[in-house]
Amino acid sequence: MSNQRKINFQIEAFKQRVVVDPKYADKTWKILEHAIHEIYNHNASGLSFEELYRNAYNMVLHKFGENLYTGLVTTMTFHLKEICKSIEEAQGGAFLELLNRKWNDHNKALQMVRDILMYMDRTYVPSCKKTHVHELGLHLWRDSVVHSSKIQTRLLDMLLYLVHKERTGEGFIESCDCGGYLKKAEKPLTEEVERVAHYLDAKSEAKITSVVVREMIANHVQRVSNGLVTVRDVMTLHLREMGKQLLRKGLKGVGEEDVDLILDKVMMLFCYLHEKDVFEKYYKQHLAKRLLSGKTVSDDAERNLIVKLKTECGYQFTSKLEGMFTDMKTSHHTLLGFYNSHPELSEGPTLVVQVLTTSSWPTQPTIQCTLPAEVYVLCEKFRSYYLGTHTGRRLSWQTNIHTPKNLRITQPD
Repeated sequence: MSNQRKINFQIEAFKQRVVVDPKYADKTWKILEHAIHEIYNHNASGLSFEELYRNAYNMVLHKFGENLYTGLVTTMTFHLKEICKSIEEAQGGAFLELLNRKWNDHNKALQMVRDILMYMDRTYVPSCKKTHVHELGLHLWRDSVVHSSKIQTRLLDMLLYLVHKERTGEGFIESCDCGGYLKKAEKPLTEEVERVAHYLDAKSEAKITSVVVREMIANHVQRVSNGLVTVRDVMTLHLREMGKQLLRKGLKGVGEEDVDLILDKVMMLFCYLHEKDVFEKYYKQHLAKRLLSGKTVSDDAERNLIVKLKTECGYQFTSKLEGMFTDMKTSHHTLLGFYNSHPELSEGPTLVVQVLTTSSWPTQPTIQCTLPAEVYVLCEKFRSYYLGTHTGRRLSWQTNIHTPKNLRITQPD
């Protein structure tokens, strides 16, 4: 065997030096700079964003990312200083209107500029630990406009004046009763929460709302003898009356668009209950009567309320209520299957049965009842059918909770 020397070959990419025009970076940046000027001057309709993106892409690709980024900062700063001058010259109410309009214009321009420089924003910026274009634009607005010596103090004073003007209202405590006053006191509280959400620091909400509650309610309650007791008694009476009205009227004659509103009122009352298990017990009994008698005004409304109760109290609170609806649906399909398997029963007495899971329904005593012969035969046929299609089940007739047309049977879990 002859010795063969192993030779390794390595194929390398063809190396060709790419010669870049020394003035390439300056020429390309001039194109991009002109485009940014046009954007800020509201003349962007004639620009080719695809071509501009390609130019910015090539600058980063040819290692001119720093030139591009620095040029962007310089150009945006120039325009923001011009914007700042125009805002400083505005007088009266035009000051805030112009500031708001220029802020919106800047955001629109910033979005277009970011689209053009997207490749730089995704590659050069993170690799060189620079500030992303959108955030950079916000910082430059803050530094060039908001922090301007002729704008910052004026802006703060005007905003505080407008907030004070919003908050100042007529003294209405003398002109309305306790309930009316509480309704009116709720309005400034809601306004303060919205105000925080719109233009104040979120951390200030708790402090501001506590001041409103103290000034609008707590201080006035102290002026009334037994103030808290009086408020409690009035609120208790109101809640009782509201609950009675809801129980008397229910959902009869209520349009679909108002059902959810009424259910929300029910839930509001429910939240005040301490013994929610007692409510669950009675609600379960009444729901059972409505389902078994077919007198529910709206199954969707019943289910909607159960969803709200589940959201408030958790799955365990509503599991049996949901089980009752499941039984009603399953019973319908079971009865269809029974009659499909016994076509000979199409003539004669009709049996309507609900199969109820014992643990889901209110406990009912079993009362012995002698059924007519024809009904008894139907019941036995149904029992045979059901036990033949379900293993490990035991049925017991609940004739005491039937309607003139229906019979119920219960099964253990």
